[in-house]
Amino acid sequence: MSGPTDRISHDITVRELGANNRHEEFALIRDIVETLIHHVAVVVQYPGVVTRRVGTFDSTADYDYQTLRDNVNLLRPIQIGLTFPDAAGDLPRFPPGGGCPCVWQFNLREFDVDADIADPDAVELLRGYGVDFAKQREQGIGACDFGEFLMSTGAVLKGSDVEWITFDGGYDIGFLLRILTGRVLPETREEFFELVNIFFPTLYDVKHLSTFCDDDPGLVQVAELLGVENVGVCRQAGGDSFSRSRL
Repeated sequence: MSGPTDRISHDITVRELGANNRHEEFALIRDIVETLIHHVAVVVQYPGVVTRRVGTFDSTADYDYQTLRDNVNLLRPIQIGLTFPDAAGDLPRFPPGGGCPCVWQFNLREFDVDADIADPDAVELLRGYGVDFAKQREQGIGACDFGEFLMSTGAVLKGSDVEWITFDGGYDIGFLLRILTGRVLPETREEFFELVNIFFPTLYDVKHLSTFCDDDPGLVQVAELLGVENVGVCRQAGGDSFSRSRL
């Protein structure tokens, strides 16, 4: 990935970030966070849910967290999408002033499709939407590099005025916390939310919009209800993060 692989849809550019262009793209994003943007929409693509807890739990919420914890601790994330809308919902443009609006997709290198734990159906779904697992192993960036970069932007930790946006984002935030702390997720929901409050003090989950719907729609259905179009390749992290930023 010698430079951004730009996929244009509805005049939006998805800037794919790998090992060879990470320093240039990191510099662009740091400048955006420091000078322009106070919102970040995030999507983490991961290889499915591979295990579920059995036993007795205090509540459904406790069961859900223990399942999330087990999967985040077992699995390797594949892509991370970040979108940086300003207060009016506009995206940064490159070149500044006249270029296309941009979102970012971080292609991570650690996941080995031939050796790592994964849900085969999830892997095939992502492959069908254009994820090139072999290319990411060769040209992607390390999760630690991503974590160090994100810490350096000032977009996380208490004191940051950045508002984070997710959609049903427990796994998104779980994987980010695993990367940022370098540790497995804590044993209890209470400890998990203490970490969330430290790293993402202002966090909105758009999934709550679905409480106003007759059914329980996913991201695509909520976007359609609100008249929001997806961008890039659906089910890849960059385009999905843009959709979440518009809700």
